[in-house]
Amino acid sequence: MKTSKQATAKVTLPLLLLFAAAVCAQAQQLNVGDVVVAVQGGYQVFAPAGNAPKATISAPTGSDTMAGCAFDSTYRLRAADFTGAEVLKFAIPSPFHFISTQTATTAASPQSVAFDGHNNFFVAHEGGTIKKYGPSGNLLGSFSVKVDSRTFISLDISADGNTLFYTSGGSTIRTFNISTNATSKTTVSGLNGSNLFGLRLLGPNFDGTSGFLAAIGKDVVSITGSGTIVNSYVNSVDGSSNNWQALAFAPGGAQFWAVNLATGHLFEFTISPAAKAAGPISTTANTDNGQSGVCVVGAFSAAQPQSIMKSATLSPGSSESATLTFTTSGTVLSLGNSVSSASISTNQINVTVDNPSSVTVNAWFTEIDPAVGVSDPAPAPGSLACLVVDEPMVNSTATNKCGVVKLELSPDTGANLSLFTTQNSVNPVLVADEEENDTTFVVHGTTITGGTKHSTVFSLQEEPLSAPAGGAVACGYQTPVTTSPSYFPNANTIALKVALAPSLGQCGTPFTSAMSFVPQISLVLLDPSGFTGTQVIGGTAGHSAPPYRFSSPSTWIVNVDTSSVPAGCYIATTSDAGNQFASFSYSAQTRTNTVIIGIGVNAPKCDSIALP
Repeated sequence: MKTSKQATAKVTLPLLLLFAAAVCAQAQQLNVGDVVVAVQGGYQVFAPAGNAPKATISAPTGSDTMAGCAFDSTYRLRAADFTGAEVLKFAIPSPFHFISTQTATTAASPQSVAFDGHNNFFVAHEGGTIKKYGPSGNLLGSFSVKVDSRTFISLDISADGNTLFYTSGGSTIRTFNISTNATSKTTVSGLNGSNLFGLRLLGPNFDGTSGFLAAIGKDVVSITGSGTIVNSYVNSVDGSSNNWQALAFAPGGAQFWAVNLATGHLFEFTISPAAKAAGPISTTANTDNGQSGVCVVGAFSAAQPQSIMKSATLSPGSSESATLTFTTSGTVLSLGNSVSSASISTNQINVTVDNPSSVTVNAWFTEIDPAVGVSDPAPAPGSLACLVVDEPMVNSTATNKCGVVKLELSPDTGANLSLFTTQNSVNPVLVADEEENDTTFVVHGTTITGGTKHSTVFSLQEEPLSAPAGGAVACGYQTPVTTSPSYFPNANTIALKVALAPSLGQCGTPFTSAMSFVPQISLVLLDPSGFTGTQVIGGTAGHSAPPYRFSSPSTWIVNVDTSSVPAGCYIATTSDAGNQFASFSYSAQTRTNTVIIGIGVNAPKCDSIALP
């Protein structure tokens, strides 16, 4: 017998977010800690404890030689296509289709990618050209830098995002200041004929003073800020054939992954003490025409916003709930569309899973710049701006921030989840994987979504009201849906009457249908164990045809067939397919408090449901 368990994550954030969805297993889902390795024709993905590829990310052609890669703060992959002379942006969900490219028109053969704290990314090209791109892929600058060799370049960026550190197949670690174009170099001693390839800045400073990790062909070594080799990591771990060129930190930075191009073997090492942690894992990196690249999901650069991670383990009959708290530095609370409040400081993520064994819930929350969180595809009309959820003070200046949540369930299992957000005159939209709109119902100005979803990345976007925005507002449901709850114990049909007006002060006055509204309804059955839900009716399903009829002076009416819906407590949400008025779930009498509708049940079945 399956046991239902609920994890309640109370998020102490200067935001109020809500999503609700059912989560189910998804093949080839990239998880935090997964390792992405460049191979000919794309990338192979490995779980940290796996020996076989869990997924393949394909380049535009199977003959492309791939090189370095990195993830942006929304977990979208940017990858250097060495032979294609372009940088590819891949979507989050499998089959990981590529969304856009940046073609290297004046500099061929990209080899390395690095992100700064605002999701600008830098691409180092063979020969000594480094290009800077904005989050949408627009070219912001191009720099010619000195190199030791014109056949290799590997790039990393300081924690403050101002200085690029790079190696170029020689004996020096060079720097380039992005603001001033100032340069410097550190010569590494003790290489004994080896050359510097893959490079990563070590902490805690991540500015060169704390040292470096570097692949040097025959080995991987740690180096002091002044250029002295300290530790050697390979130590014949992969036999006598060695060609180490690419490496990447694991999440947390206490370990790193590196690949030996001579054998194709992938290894994980602990930084201190120097020791092998995992491997060998067989890859086909040794067939990639001498190029190399390794990146790790969730292991962002020191310059990127760092995720806050919390977890809970749910066991049948015992630990069925947990509280996870995230804290950010925000002091001014912006809840979208320039609406500020200092009173909202907590949030809840509710996860309800149905599984006979223990389930671990992991969640990572990251605050990101608005430009980073634009959903795919970009540019418009398909893309949506992210919803601003925080305004932390940076140097006495309020800086808008959006939020992204990566959720993982282990074992991956079916679940409902919820996260709250406040809206004003825009429609907040819950988006999965930065491309799938999962919004199905609203709660007095907050957004909730229902339906089946898998462990993945969730974000909140702003869907601006289209013209004539501001020319229509929802007055709410009229009779028979009035107070909350409204009960219909024996009804097979509910006539939902929707009132619209030019403004709230004009509800009930004549209002024609000349604006060509296309109202749609969703009906969501609330889960009794938590404020989550499952969509029963969505869009125009279950409606008479046409979905709504206009009744002068200001009412649209739809007869909702409830004869086949399960008995329970529901939220009905009306939205407009043309996005001309904000979605709502309240009545004219309860505005703006959401109405709970009891279908097939008697009072007080739904009276105890507490709305946010």
